[in-house]
Amino acid sequence: MTDVYEEFIVYELDNSGERNRVDIKQEELKNRLNPEQVFIIIREDLRRIYIWKGSKSPVRKRFISSRVAQELQRELMEDSRYHRCKIVSIDQGDELGEFLNAFRLESMEVTEKLPDMRYVRNIERDRL
Repeated sequence: MTDVYEEFIVYELDNSGERNRVDIKQEELKNRLNPEQVFIIIREDLRRIYIWKGSKSPVRKRFISSRVAQELQRELMEDSRYHRCKIVSIDQGDELGEFLNAFRLESMEVTEKLPDMRYVRNIERDRL
């Protein structure tokens, strides 16, 4: 995973589902969250792996993000410096208070979605 213990790690998923480490500080996260992206954000101090899914991110990226987060969870557990982290899915515009508070963010308004929205956001699932 890494030679140095870090409690804040961010990965961006590319179109093939590969994860790419993003070298940013926690305060810079709000400027990187983009509706067309999916990010996996590790906060080891909170024992959380957040999957942040932008409203216009491709369905394939959203689907793959769960697998990638599970791989990261396994890798973290193999390193004795890290604890088991819970994986939490976060949809743009439907962010949990826990997530917003952890990064001092405000909920990002969803102004548009992909036209083929075969994907149901957590808040919409409750209404079904």
